[in-house]
Amino acid sequence: VNGRSERASSRSPVPLRCPTHWPPRGRRRWPADAGRIRAATGAFLVVETFSRKLERGGGLPEITRLPYFPEAAGELFSRFRGVLLAGAPDPVAFFGYPDVPSRMIPAGIPVETLAVPGQDIVHALEALAEALAAPAQSDPFTGTPPERPAGAITPATLSAAVAHAQPEGAIVLDEGITSVNPYFPMAAGCPPHSYLNVTGGSIGWGLPCATGCALAAPDRPV
Repeated sequence: VNGRSERASSRSPVPLRCPTHWPPRGRRRWPADAGRIRAATGAFLVVETFSRKLERGGGLPEITRLPYFPEAAGELFSRFRGVLLAGAPDPVAFFGYPDVPSRMIPAGIPVETLAVPGQDIVHALEALAEALAAPAQSDPFTGTPPERPAGAITPATLSAAVAHAQPEGAIVLDEGITSVNPYFPMAAGCPPHSYLNVTGGSIGWGLPCATGCALAAPDRPV
């Protein structure tokens, strides 16, 4: 892409997909190892739009959420020389759009696979970090939660209100699909929390899932 910086073009995004069930030791370990890989290589970290469960905040590396619409996703991937898939399938658009490729990675960009969905991504990322002689720890993310918003209720102010108020150890259920996109980057600087996201295009999943989370983890705010 004309005008892109050499640093941007030399980085390879690493889309990460969280399987349904993580072993307890892996819940915060794989984002930390992804951060180690980024520190060693300059890789740009990308997570799938609809990841089932992520541990976030508390200094874990900031990871960019893959845009929902294929045009924006294609523009993101076009900045890089290659893509390494770590437990994620080759990304495609949720819907088909006229005259728009469904495959989000533009043609001509090399794609390699570290691990396919269902494989042990925790150990795969750890092994890659060790092979790269990555630092033992990546620099912690030092962002902070957003300030309490004021003014009209908009997707951005509503997202900021949730991120501002959520306590440490919270379980956040997100079924907003596209209307709460501002929340994901805002929450990167929040205290440690679990983020559960709708994995399809339906709505109505949030309340029953939140009830299940509250029953399963009665000591945690949902």
